[in-house]
Amino acid sequence: MADPRLARRSLFLAAAAVAGSGVLASCSFDKSTSTSTGATSGSTPGGKQFTVDTLNVNSFGPRPSFVNNFSPSSPAEGVVGTGYLYETLLWNDRLNANKLSPWLAKEFTFDRAARTMTITLRDDAKWSDGKPITADDVVYTVVEMPKQAEKQKANAETFDFTATKVDDLTVTFTWPEDKANAEGDRAVGNLRPKPKHVYEKQNLATWTNADAPVTSTPLTLERFTPQQVTFAVRDDHFNGPIPHVKKVNWVTFGSADVGKNLLLQGKMDLATLSIQNSEDTFVKQTEGNKYWTLYANSAEGFFFNCGKAPFNDVAVRKAVYQAIDTDKIHALYDIGLPSISPTGLDPQIWGDWVKPSLTEPHRADTEAAKKTLADAGWTVQGGNLTKDGKSYPISYKTVADYTNWSTWADGVKDQLKTVLGIDIKVLKVPDAQIWEQYNKGEFDMGMTWVASGTHMGFVYSDLDSKQAMPVGEEASANPGRVKDPELDALLAKAQAETDEAKLKELGYQIQQLVVDKAYIGPVNPGANFIEMSGKNWTGLPDKLEAGSPVPLPYGTADTWMMLQKLVPVR
Repeated sequence: MADPRLARRSLFLAAAAVAGSGVLASCSFDKSTSTSTGATSGSTPGGKQFTVDTLNVNSFGPRPSFVNNFSPSSPAEGVVGTGYLYETLLWNDRLNANKLSPWLAKEFTFDRAARTMTITLRDDAKWSDGKPITADDVVYTVVEMPKQAEKQKANAETFDFTATKVDDLTVTFTWPEDKANAEGDRAVGNLRPKPKHVYEKQNLATWTNADAPVTSTPLTLERFTPQQVTFAVRDDHFNGPIPHVKKVNWVTFGSADVGKNLLLQGKMDLATLSIQNSEDTFVKQTEGNKYWTLYANSAEGFFFNCGKAPFNDVAVRKAVYQAIDTDKIHALYDIGLPSISPTGLDPQIWGDWVKPSLTEPHRADTEAAKKTLADAGWTVQGGNLTKDGKSYPISYKTVADYTNWSTWADGVKDQLKTVLGIDIKVLKVPDAQIWEQYNKGEFDMGMTWVASGTHMGFVYSDLDSKQAMPVGEEASANPGRVKDPELDALLAKAQAETDEAKLKELGYQIQQLVVDKAYIGPVNPGANFIEMSGKNWTGLPDKLEAGSPVPLPYGTADTWMMLQKLVPVR
């Protein structure tokens, strides 16, 4: 699973599962929901015709319908989102150590010390209505559009940097001293400029951008229905032609089981489900079927509400994590992910940036768990933690829709009862509700994504005290309400440090502190799961390696390069 939490939900979409199916997807809906599928000639039971120039994809899991809204300023923005409409300035090459490479911007320089970045746009990039993409569009997106949205009482993304036009194709970005960002180049690289000549004329509070949206990607919206969104491939995109794929359909399906069956039948070509025993149940079923697991720069793990008892006591956090055998947890619903270091950092990705003494995966230590609690004066009575005459029942919240997390939660309950005698209450909350509850501190412990990022100064930035809100008030980050001045100081130093050796040493100190204080309990690496049916399309490698696009259908540079490589089977 990749990280969909908090404000990052639009890009990395986690998978959930249907019990017994061996398939994970993000939501579960009635199987009777109509589906539009198929990339080969012929028709579905619903009578819809498809041809070999059409790629049918889904990365959002089961859902009943799409919303006809493509405005990033609308709270009702459609599920497809705006990734299929607007290019990023730079390409994050995930198979090459997350190297930033030119995309909509052909050149860029980042002066971290001076807190400035300059980009030069391509001179051959055009909006789908034929107008050139210019510095005015970039400056509008960063500076003018947020002001317009505020005036019109609409939603809009805001930025820690400002943008200044140098010439028609050149923009300089500047950060104030108190907003200096060691990963500022990535923040700018992820920027998706909007067409000023279109947006500035709209009331962003009511506009849906549903009528022939102007795009900068290789796609334009051809047709919308609640069950299918069809995009047509442009022939004038700056990255060159897409020779065989001429249309891309976003399709719905009713359940993860249905989604897997559509892939096996070739009625859906590309999806982001997670499948148990994928080699036997999917890859070997049809020649050309492919299943990729792509580790992300994050981990899945436990986190604790440090804003209230009993988890405001480090001894309780440590004892709970010490008691849990993550290997046994994984065995309850195994999708092939291993246990991970208690830092949440995978040495395969981070190398020697992980403190050498902390590289080994988490291992349970039941005797240490019991001793940790006892030494801190805790006892267990009636299944509840007890101290100083007060009893603390514990609840554990997890996403109901994610069958692996949901199944693992039952294992957590069993282990804590067996090892410590604590009888936790497992609450399986729908994906649509749980993140707000986490952000408001309405939990004791839960499961989420932890240790996310590509820079050592920011991996644990969600634990910064500045972002901690009182229980009951919604937080944009740090839902665990961690308040640790020592950690804050180390994070600030790491985020400002430019010397690699010094940054690495600061990283070691931060990792040790996070582990010692048990603010998180990492379980396994985060990952993207991607599968492609071999019925209709070929051209992608069995193994993803540097130089290959990542076949994620999220509307990024990888998506478009993947489309360029696809060849119809027949």
